[in-house]
Amino acid sequence: MDKVLIAEDDRIHLKRMTTILSKYRDKFHVVPAVDGQEAIDILKQQPISLLVTDIQMPRVDGLVLLAHVNEHHP
Repeated sequence: MDKVLIAEDDRIHLKRMTTILSKYRDKFHVVPAVDGQEAIDILKQQPISLLVTDIQMPRVDGLVLLAHVNEHHP
């Protein structure tokens, strides 16, 4: 099954997006991450089909996350 990784530091927005997308659980699984570093850690452990990311996040921001994905998971 496909997995959608959502990287969002605002826990309310992250929960809202996860809840909204849960109605499609028969099509894909949502994997939440609270910042870019957690998203990178998840990417190292499991394949992801789609990444949705916030740009401004602590530790690792969305642009660095996208650069990492482009380099390591094209």
